[in-house]
Amino acid sequence: MTRKQYDEELARVRGLIMKMCVAAKEGIVAAAKAFAAADEEAAAIASAREAEADELENAAERLCMAIVVRRQPVAHDLAVVTAAARMIGELERIADQASEIAGTALRLGGAQAPECMDAMFAAAIKMAEKCMAAAESHEPSAARDVIRYDDVMDGLFAEARTRIAETVRGGKRDGESALDLMMTAKYLERIGDHYVNTAEWMLFALGQPIR
Repeated sequence: MTRKQYDEELARVRGLIMKMCVAAKEGIVAAAKAFAAADEEAAAIASAREAEADELENAAERLCMAIVVRRQPVAHDLAVVTAAARMIGELERIADQASEIAGTALRLGGAQAPECMDAMFAAAIKMAEKCMAAAESHEPSAARDVIRYDDVMDGLFAEARTRIAETVRGGKRDGESALDLMMTAKYLERIGDHYVNTAEWMLFALGQPIR
């Protein structure tokens, strides 16, 4: 494989990663709509974005493997391909968890939730946008912006746990719906963690310190 061929195939991988970023974000947006009003159409969109992310993941993984076999990259080139493969996995998990949230939302049937959970959805969408910006710009500062924003998500998750527990203790919510809400909050917190991991792999590919 010539250097030109390698660069062309790596550009294809990056294109697939961008498509996965879009699918993940659209999945989160759809999950938020499903959560707000038990919207079955929105839940179906989240499921479709998960399926799309799965297909993109498979295509990107095959391409990364082909690059490794044909190019046998070392040093920086190996770091770039390794990071790309790891980012692909993180983004697929985000789409998967967005679909899980949407399914849980239908069980909840639009039940009233703590306001901080709406803020968690907004934070997840913001992290998705920041991750896309970092993937497009290849700027270390943009990747670190994703990592820093996770503090917002963590704070909201802590608040959500407290608020959900309070409604159970006050007899305002049954255990099953409380568990569904808690799992939704946990999935959102994990989405934030996956975006952090994605950003850290971006920094690794750029040869930059993670923190």
